[in-house]
Amino acid sequence: MLSGASLRLLPGLEEELPVAYEAFRSLKHRMSPDDLRPGALGAPCRIAFIVSPSYVEDGLTRLDPMDRPEALRLLVEQSFNLERSGGEGFRALADVVRNATCYRLTMGDLASAIGAVRELFADAGV
Repeated sequence: MLSGASLRLLPGLEEELPVAYEAFRSLKHRMSPDDLRPGALGAPCRIAFIVSPSYVEDGLTRLDPMDRPEALRLLVEQSFNLERSGGEGFRALADVVRNATCYRLTMGDLASAIGAVRELFADAGV
């Protein structure tokens, strides 16, 4: 989910969005990966990390551990079709959380946030 303010962090994206998105610039809305880059989806893989980002203007970038119950709660809150999938969907989310290492990412700028996530993968040998 992207807020209108988040568009500033993705250079060039705002200019590429369809005119229909204009009415929603000040609201949060969902975007498909192909809206960011055609062919952005890769092959299925095991989820190693859950990273919950938040932007703090002029803030320092920090990657802090997050416990699994909190990560599951965040995923449930972000799931827009959990009512349809019910218990099966909840179990799938619980399995993802059970097998992942979870973090909160507080970022003040995109470059340092990318660096923190890259370092996370490098440290894990992924």
